[in-house]
Amino acid sequence: MKTALALLLALLCALSCAVPALAAGEGDVGAQIEAYVQEHEDTLAGMAVSVFDADAVEYEDYFGFADREAGVPVTEDTVFDWGSVTKLTVWISVMQLWEQGKLDLEADIRDYLPEGFLTRLKYNEPITMIHLMNHQGGFEDAVMGMDTPDERDILPLEDYLYRYQPAQVYEPGTVTAYSNWSTTLAGYIVERVSGEPFYQYVQNHLFKPIGIEHAALNSDLSDDPWVKERRLALRGYDTKGDPLRGPFEYVVPYPCGMCASPLRELRRFAQELLKHDTVWFQSPETYYEMFSPTAFYGDTDLALNSHGFWHIRCYATPVVGHGGNTPGCSSNLLLDPESGRGMVVMVNQQTESVFTHLMAETVFGKGEWEKPDYRGWLESARITYSGLMKVYHIVSTFSPANAEVVYESDFCVRGTSGGVEKICSCYGDYLVRTPGEVLPMSLMLGWGALGIVFAVVILLWRGVACLVRRGKRCPVDGLAVAASALSLAAGGMILGYATSLLSLAMWRPGSYRLWSVGMLVLMCALAAVCVWGVLSFRKLKTKGRKALRVIALVAAAGVAANIAYWNLFMFWTA
Repeated sequence: MKTALALLLALLCALSCAVPALAAGEGDVGAQIEAYVQEHEDTLAGMAVSVFDADAVEYEDYFGFADREAGVPVTEDTVFDWGSVTKLTVWISVMQLWEQGKLDLEADIRDYLPEGFLTRLKYNEPITMIHLMNHQGGFEDAVMGMDTPDERDILPLEDYLYRYQPAQVYEPGTVTAYSNWSTTLAGYIVERVSGEPFYQYVQNHLFKPIGIEHAALNSDLSDDPWVKERRLALRGYDTKGDPLRGPFEYVVPYPCGMCASPLRELRRFAQELLKHDTVWFQSPETYYEMFSPTAFYGDTDLALNSHGFWHIRCYATPVVGHGGNTPGCSSNLLLDPESGRGMVVMVNQQTESVFTHLMAETVFGKGEWEKPDYRGWLESARITYSGLMKVYHIVSTFSPANAEVVYESDFCVRGTSGGVEKICSCYGDYLVRTPGEVLPMSLMLGWGALGIVFAVVILLWRGVACLVRRGKRCPVDGLAVAASALSLAAGGMILGYATSLLSLAMWRPGSYRLWSVGMLVLMCALAAVCVWGVLSFRKLKTKGRKALRVIALVAAAGVAANIAYWNLFMFWTA
């Protein structure tokens, strides 16, 4: 009897110790998150965060305002954008169809598309669904036509994909170049194979089976009016917490990033991803297959991607998941398959990372990794090689002095694939470039900048000279003045274009068509002036006027050459 009583007391003691220990663990996570929020609250607008396992919530809370100016707080019914976390719905749908034998992940995707649909392919090698999942289809980046504030500009998936089709610039499977367009293409294939609109397929086969009641996915959010009403009421802010200007933007290629919901629905979605026996698949083997590696960091055996799920190695604990950004929101979904623990964060701030990414260190720990020893020129693989957005080369190229910026942002590995030397990181590669490859771009920019400067100097010089003469005969080389005026006009338009690249207005359908037509007219006018200036050069009698003509023509040629080099005249891509 005494022995039994002793065992009972020991058991009660153990249980009493275990419960506080669990509570303390939960409290620690919440305390760390709340301490982090307090430390960075100066830049916070509104946020919802959850830490969980497959069956229970460990910590969940809401901070800040859905509309700070109106005093509307973030609550459990506040709707945020998933952003690119939406892409996971594409890959889960693909795996469902693969399990049913309707999709072959290794087949050429052209087998599932209308005949002749892909018109800008460079390589004859097949593009597979695995390539699309790994963002290795070889496509350049495509941003034109992505977002619009006007529902009337929304195009069906097929029309969008065909109209804004990017060129294939890398051999399939050799370069990881993050691609919204190719993910949308995969969603369109799901649509064609299943016979359902993509958003309806997701509602029927992903959301409803796990009890998600309020998540809108269609590009106009029409599949859930409750969500749409609340999303349109959400105020967006920048990374400093200042209000964004401009209207709400719809994502036209919606499979890549339009989904919106309250936090609880994204958390429920993430929790299902932690269940090996998920209702999404008929067999657990499909689940294990989905999380098996399909791409690796460089030449290592470190997984980079598993059927569309990124392996994120910037924390002490390796996790899988996906981040997202839209014009007004940022989000992140992170899962640790080993411990069965996950975290989702949603904020109403554009391109935000302090809370959506760095705060995850409170849950998964701060990571440390060895940086690549390469310190040369790098260029992001996620760039556009043709069309109006070719200008992105300027901001996507890192000098040796700034290469450290790349290494600080994420886990990086130096490697080679298909003869392409690169720095591999989560969400995309950075291609190694030689000074000789960077030099043409630098010389072109320098020539154009000097051309605009010389145009200003010439116009001011001749204007001042005529003022000094006070009405007396003022000899002016009209052609030199015309060339300078055209150069200055083009320079002003280019400057306005470069400034507008800082906003998301560039993604709107047809946003730069009229501007690009103007650039085409100016380029032709500059070319005509240059030709006429050379042909009439012998008629000039004084060395001064000849020197002025040469300077003006060289300047005009530099501006025209930049318009041509950066494809700023291609109005058909706007």
